[in-house]
Amino acid sequence: MSSTPPLPLGADGCYHPAELTDVQALTTYATSTGRQLRVLGSGHSVPAAIGTPAPTGLNVRLDRMTAVTMSSGGITAQAGCHLGPDPRDPASTVANSLLGQMTAAGLGLADTGGITHQTVGGFLSTGSSGGSLTHALESQIAAITLVDATGQVHHLTSDAPSPPRADNPFYAAGVSLGLLGVVTDVTFTRANAFQIIGQESVTTEADCAVDLFGPGAGDKPSLAGFLRSTDYTRLTWWPQREVGRVALWRAEPLSGPFPKGAPQPYQELGSYFDVAGLAEALIEGWHMWTRLLSSLERHWPELEKRYRADATRLGATGVDLARQLTEILQAETDEDRLKVLGMFLLNQDLQQVLVGLYFTLLGHRSAGGLCERIFTETFENEGVFEQKWSPIIMNKLFLTLDKDKLGAQRGQPQRFWDHAWTGLPMDNQISDDLMPTVFTELWIPIDRAQQVMTTLREFYAGGGYTRTGTYACEIYGAKASDFWLSPSYGTDVVRVDLYYFGRSATPPDQTFYPQFWADEVLGQYAYRPHWGKYLPAGEDPDFGAAYLASAYPRFDDFMQLRQEWDPDQVFVTDYWRSHLGIRR
Repeated sequence: MSSTPPLPLGADGCYHPAELTDVQALTTYATSTGRQLRVLGSGHSVPAAIGTPAPTGLNVRLDRMTAVTMSSGGITAQAGCHLGPDPRDPASTVANSLLGQMTAAGLGLADTGGITHQTVGGFLSTGSSGGSLTHALESQIAAITLVDATGQVHHLTSDAPSPPRADNPFYAAGVSLGLLGVVTDVTFTRANAFQIIGQESVTTEADCAVDLFGPGAGDKPSLAGFLRSTDYTRLTWWPQREVGRVALWRAEPLSGPFPKGAPQPYQELGSYFDVAGLAEALIEGWHMWTRLLSSLERHWPELEKRYRADATRLGATGVDLARQLTEILQAETDEDRLKVLGMFLLNQDLQQVLVGLYFTLLGHRSAGGLCERIFTETFENEGVFEQKWSPIIMNKLFLTLDKDKLGAQRGQPQRFWDHAWTGLPMDNQISDDLMPTVFTELWIPIDRAQQVMTTLREFYAGGGYTRTGTYACEIYGAKASDFWLSPSYGTDVVRVDLYYFGRSATPPDQTFYPQFWADEVLGQYAYRPHWGKYLPAGEDPDFGAAYLASAYPRFDDFMQLRQEWDPDQVFVTDYWRSHLGIRR
């Protein structure tokens, strides 16, 4: 076998196969030369879980394998096709996305994740899911094509008569982590496109329409009951001291035309930023705002220098941000500054930039340097911030209660209606560049939902920001799966998704997430973590590789198939070797 790669290396350091035979050539080349091979997808998972170190490893992008073919038998999408448009990929558009093409043909998927930037292969391989116990994209997956390390092509179907269903490798390939081979295409059964209608309520924990911590009371269902009875839903819980608020998003299929004749999309940040809340925040936090502006002015030369170094990533929105911040800082009086600031805060195009800057400040408040200086000059110290300023910012600005809204919206939730393919992925509005967020997500059998919530409430109440963090905790569900390594294999689950700001000074898998992984908190509930998000360290004696192996009844079967299809560990990186206990 030649030591020369069968395809030219792209300028991005990746190989770009255009057809199935190219993938076969790459996998056989990797095997014969003892090199690793990984497919990168959209890069939405934890970075270490995705690629392999270059130049010794082969990183592959399937961006030339994006075709979608429709027939009476189903819709086949090549694995490099994005579910929806990916803002990080200039070549990715609505027109060439899977959902865009299906919608044009009057077809759709039963559910999507909160975002649809991912490639078809990447979404499938990590076991991703939308927030529903009733609907699942997985239910439409009829076939998977995969190329193993020897170059053999496996056409796997959900209804293969032999081997029997229990041993059908289709159910191993459904969530394969890239360890069985390269997924090249996926076939979905046909289903009609549909519309959704829903609402999001922002309330206190006590006023939430769900009995968050109990078995259900009066007209309030228990959390498990609510998840089971609601087509699509998620709860975004802000558990910080003196905050304790919940944004309850829920939707159902809409029969008939849109109200008012046209879509009214969900506004994620727009529902949190409210005129009434802004006015109260500016009044109650007058001295804090003026100190913040004074601190920004004092450090503006250094801030501007850092901004200019980052301007390419921030793009046009960031340029507008810098212009408006300059206007604020150049205003002659505090009153003028706050007036300009108020106009800025109500600009929805810039809201997530503001939120990103706020959480960047919080994420580096104890790391020394510029952010710590601005934090101290604005909020005095950690204790004062937590007791006084954080509740004002969160309660009066980010999370205005429905009952505190002004005018016709007073007491009313945000109502929305949309096409399912654009309405269900409600987080598509959030930029991964301007508001980078990372997660650990723990999937727990649904019958433990009440205990999980009471445990979290008690844990959060026992400490400050070291336990709650500065972000939210998302609660939602996933339907039971037949895929062997799906975190919902064999059982409906409640999912606890713990956010962490991606530009913080400290890595959350070392400083924040371990307290939730531990036996004293969520470790007692036999969780399975989402494969594409932060996992406990592989060497962790309680929740590392040995624990994960015990958490999946078909784990050994998956590993035996992995050994057959990749005996030389072409697809096994050190990351997966550590987390899954794979010996060299």
